[in-house]
Amino acid sequence: MGALSVVALAFTALTFGGLLDARGRVIDRLDPAVLAGRDLRSALLNQESGVRGYALAAKSQFLEPYTRGRADEAAAVRALQATIGSDPRLATALNDTLQRAAEWRQTSAEPLIASVRADGPKAATPALLDESERRFDAFRLASATLEQALDSERAHANRRLDTATRLLVRVAAAGVVGAALASVLLWRALAHWVLRPLDSLGDQTR
Repeated sequence: MGALSVVALAFTALTFGGLLDARGRVIDRLDPAVLAGRDLRSALLNQESGVRGYALAAKSQFLEPYTRGRADEAAAVRALQATIGSDPRLATALNDTLQRAAEWRQTSAEPLIASVRADGPKAATPALLDESERRFDAFRLASATLEQALDSERAHANRRLDTATRLLVRVAAAGVVGAALASVLLWRALAHWVLRPLDSLGDQTR
């Protein structure tokens, strides 16, 4: 009986530990990662909007979304790297997204800004704007792939959390039933080995 109780407690502790791990993966890692992925996309959209506004007007205030977007991008990347960790699938998707963003900035955004700063709006030729859009579309595609991977991983983790929760409920229910059965068996054993002999002994002494 004692050995069975120890085994039951150990299995319950193991199940509870699995539940905490699954919950931590969802709440502490994947939920923040999904939000950071969206923040990354939003930061790049602000950058692209700033570049286009500056290309059309050649006024420095139009670059404010670009500058702010760079800072927001850095914060989102830090959050993603911290929450994704060493997961190879997610890390690959993140690296591809960051590479596309860097390519857009290096080959289109920064040269376009420099040209407009030097020669005014006329430097923003349709060819340069089209190239910038083409490069940015590559980022959009990579970003969508990253967000899909994050959403998929979170859905999988949520299923694991649901499974761990149901298992813990079943283990707890089994523990209650087991404890009730153990109490019945203990009472029957007590009645058979202790109470009945005492009653018999009492009858003999009368």
